[in-house]
Amino acid sequence: MLSTRSLIAFRHHHARTFHIQKAYQQKMTGQTKGQKINEKQKTEERRYGTHDNTNQATHPHKRQYDAEEEEAPIKKLVLAESLTAGKLADLFASHNAAGSFFLGGMTVYTLQHKAKLLDVDKEHAGEVDCVSPRVACEMAQGILNMFGEQAEVGVGVTGFAKTEGVEDLEPHAFFCVLTKEGEKRQGKIEGGLKGKERNEVRAIVAERVYLEACKVIGLDPSDEVKGRHNEATIEEEDAEKTREEENNAGETAKRIDQRKEEKERRQEAVQPKTRV
Repeated sequence: MLSTRSLIAFRHHHARTFHIQKAYQQKMTGQTKGQKINEKQKTEERRYGTHDNTNQATHPHKRQYDAEEEEAPIKKLVLAESLTAGKLADLFASHNAAGSFFLGGMTVYTLQHKAKLLDVDKEHAGEVDCVSPRVACEMAQGILNMFGEQAEVGVGVTGFAKTEGVEDLEPHAFFCVLTKEGEKRQGKIEGGLKGKERNEVRAIVAERVYLEACKVIGLDPSDEVKGRHNEATIEEEDAEKTREEENNAGETAKRIDQRKEEKERRQEAVQPKTRV
């Protein structure tokens, strides 16, 4: 039978051995006292990969989830219209959330008022009858300036809907989508306008500018407009293909005629001259 002193010594030895083993296990697993990993963090690390407090998780799905949760707001929009005369504004105003991004706009038709209200260069605008890429961008900048700091994106659109009496000039338009940081998205719209009535031209131009502006402000355009745009694109491609085929056919016929003429000239050259 162990004495009391021996029993106490045995217990101390057993406890010391237990603590040494526990400390060794903690050292091997990297978990010392006060350094236990949070269960939530461990779960995220298993799902998304390791990360620290300053860097985003490296897992692509984690980045996707974060992007969906923090979707960028639609940028504040203002419009300056000439050719479309309110049709572009109507497309944006038809959205249920229009009040959250559409600040407003104006229709300015005459050279005098484009220069007065939107600070369009009067001399240049007079030379091009107010229809040029420069005029469209100056209209966009002018409407941004008019609405002040709240406006983030300005749109300017100008063009010709009917060109009777003007040779070699088909209906066309220029647009400019301008951010307050100075980034531009601009272009010319002319395909699919020939032979259309005035209001058809205005509607087509408005829809195409609408789709371009939606890309800049981060707005999902209506399915109806997207559908019409796709159909119009297909029609334009078909028409362009037909024109190319007609041009190729014309060039082929022209080359055939040229070869015939050349052959006839050669035959005439080799024929012996008749002696008198």
